[in-house]
Amino acid sequence: QHVFNVEFTQSLRFTVLGKGEAKHWVGRFIDRCSAKKSTEIYMGYAMALSSILEENEGGFCSSLDKITRDYKKQSDGSEYFQSVEKSLLCFYGVGLVHLARSKGLSVEYDHSLIPKSLTSLPLHTYVAKKKKVSLFKKLF
Repeated sequence: QHVFNVEFTQSLRFTVLGKGEAKHWVGRFIDRCSAKKSTEIYMGYAMALSSILEENEGGFCSSLDKITRDYKKQSDGSEYFQSVEKSLLCFYGVGLVHLARSKGLSVEYDHSLIPKSLTSLPLHTYVAKKKKVSLFKKLF
């Protein structure tokens, strides 16, 4: 795998899992996106993950603005997301809004590429159910 893909994947993975390694990987992803013009168009994703970790709602919305601005360039045939049909919907952006909301950020965003109709599920959808612990596990 290309280093870009590893850093993006690990950043997303550890942010979703809420693990301590998330800041390390998001930092590496930000550095990767800053390094070259060809990767700078993905900085919005790195900014979004960083904003989620920092619980920065304003920064998160700014990152979505950058994602939607750069989306056309990402959709061209030679970039990292080239094998994905993406002319009508930025599914990574939709997913990031859901991730941010699941982490407690209040996000209201509406754009043709990231439509509110796909990101405005009721908040109760994100509340994890408490696991029941058996009497056996309680005793031992």
